[in-house]
Amino acid sequence: MLQRATELMVNFDLGLAGLKLHRTKSILPDGKEHEIVLPMGVHQVGDREYLRTLMQESRGTQALFVLLRYLLPILKNGGIAYIDEFESGLHPHMVAAVIDLFFHPLSNPRGAQLIATFHTDYLLRDKLHKYQVYLVEKDSSLSSQAYRLDSIKGVRNVDNLLEKYHAGAYGAIPQLP
Repeated sequence: MLQRATELMVNFDLGLAGLKLHRTKSILPDGKEHEIVLPMGVHQVGDREYLRTLMQESRGTQALFVLLRYLLPILKNGGIAYIDEFESGLHPHMVAAVIDLFFHPLSNPRGAQLIATFHTDYLLRDKLHKYQVYLVEKDSSLSSQAYRLDSIKGVRNVDNLLEKYHAGAYGAIPQLP
């Protein structure tokens, strides 16, 4: 999994030349020594290589590493990945690139599925179809109701889903003061 995560993170233009695992010792509160493994980002500047712990990398790089830790085994073996607030810390283009892993047989040979919540509406532009989108709307009693976008009468796949969503045609728009 580390090899595949490294491949993806290097190709995703994060400024990384690679990833390595670094073993180090830590002292536990009871005074005992304990070995831990830290993921390290590898940076190449000229002919020099610099290592930084992932905790020193950007929030987006950290978020992607953690997300891939959950998604790569599902993509390899099949199954369903459930992720809440999938896009947290990620650039919208990065979100789309990671979701693309589920659409391609080479990266998803066993037909793994993704069920995720998003606060970004960017994916409505061209990534998802009406039957792949559930919207959640709170009513006046603060109860939430979820409904699939294709259950709304008149919604077509050729519609600009993002534009219509912003216009309020589908509901599920927060009421801000």
